[in-house]
Amino acid sequence: MSKASVSIAALEQMKAKMNKFKDAQNTIIGSLMRDYIAAGDEWDDAKYTELGTVLDGVINAMKRTEETINSANSKIDRLRGHVDDYNSTRF
Repeated sequence: MSKASVSIAALEQMKAKMNKFKDAQNTIIGSLMRDYIAAGDEWDDAKYTELGTVLDGVINAMKRTEETINSANSKIDRLRGHVDDYNSTRF
């Protein structure tokens, strides 16, 4: 059996940091979309549409990061159960 002490608090801190990053990323996505719409008030041609396509690519990549974070959080939750079991057998 491993001699390492596993901290539930450390796991929760990891999740909190990832969620903070995800929330900041979502705020940025909203800001980018508002900026794009504002740019369209005075600029509405093929190049504006091209900018929209570029922006969509960035936003989609950011959303994939969110999916990765959600998956990681789920895995950490499952691992927490194992950690609880491990810690309960040590004390």
